[in-house]
Order: sequence, then structure tokens, then C-alpha cells
Amino acid sequence: MTSEEVNQQYQPIDQLIDSIPEDTVVGEDGLEYGKSGYLLKLRLMKVIHHCKNMKLNDAEFPAPFTKSELAELVAKPYTKAKLKRAKKLQEQYHKLDDKARKKGDRVA
Repeated sequence: MTSEEVNQQYQPIDQLIDSIPEDTVVGEDGLEYGKSGYLLKLRLMKVIHHCKNMKLNDAEFPAPFTKSELAELVAKPYTKAKLKRAKKLQEQYHKLDDKARKKGDRVA
């Protein structure tokens, strides 16, 4: 599979993840911090990035979530439980991607 084919296959998932707003807040120190929705979006983007890499390497891997689970994750409110689940998925798929990369050098 080519990068274009993989990106096209994952486009509906990318669109759902992109629907999460990139809200930030400025702290007392003047620095900008991501709100929970923004952090959730980043973690889910990383999960999908790892899935795309593995797809390019023709690696076998389980789907990170069903369509209904993804719809639930991207829907408000963006809770700590959702962030925790996204972090766990990110770590899990990072490990799977590392294993798949040892078999090839292609990256999405």
C-alpha cells in the first residue's frame, strides 16, 4: 500500500479527530496550555499515525477502537477518563509500531 492509499483509508478517522477543538488556556505564567480536548486530539492523532505506519509495513494489528468508540471519544465532554484511555492507546500502539518498524523502514 502507498502512503496516499493509507491516508485515504484513514481519512474518515482523521476528520473525526480533527473535529476536536484545539482550545488552549493561558496560565498565570503567561504560557499557553492545551485544554483536555486539545490533549485528547494530540494523543488520538499519534495513535492513528502509528496505525498508518504499521499499515505501510503490512503489519497485523488490532483496530484501536470501533467507530462507535471513536465517536464517543471525540464527543464532548473531554474527561480525564477519555484522556487516560487515549494515553493508554498511544503507548500501546507506539510499542506495536516499534515492533513493525524493525521489519521495515517506511514511515507515513
